[in-house]
Amino acid sequence: MHPFEIPFSEISQLVEFTTHGRTLTETDIVMFSGISGDYFYLHTDEMASKKTVFNGRIAHGYLILAIISGLISLPRQGSVVVNYGIDRLRFLKPVVPGNTLRAKMRCVGTEQKARRKGLPSGGVVTWEVTALNEENAEVMSMNMLTYVSDEFASGCNAGSSD
Repeated sequence: MHPFEIPFSEISQLVEFTTHGRTLTETDIVMFSGISGDYFYLHTDEMASKKTVFNGRIAHGYLILAIISGLISLPRQGSVVVNYGIDRLRFLKPVVPGNTLRAKMRCVGTEQKARRKGLPSGGVVTWEVTALNEENAEVMSMNMLTYVSDEFASGCNAGSSD
């Protein structure tokens, strides 16, 4: 079961999850530069970046964050209502085209919240998220906070990808 299908009342610090892998491509970096407007030379200038400690172009840290977010997201409605924030985001190692990333996440805390207008009853879950490359090296880490409903979303079918 994906952790984003677990109601707040049932989440514990025993919940862990590892995603499938996704290989970063040259196209990912080029498209992210265009979408974000971040044309920093380490991402876009092969000749200049070869003269650095990285010996070539590297992916944007925020591209890695976006890819990891996509890997851990549930493509259908579940118990997670909204992203609540990110704490302690760190980019630990460079990621280059050809690296395959996967995410490992673990519940490290829960905080019941008083019901607020527009939100169902529930609370904030803090997830320790680590991005790993194909060699199992940590390339990014963060604490991701999600607001989770006390109940599984109505109309959600855990076995369906619709």
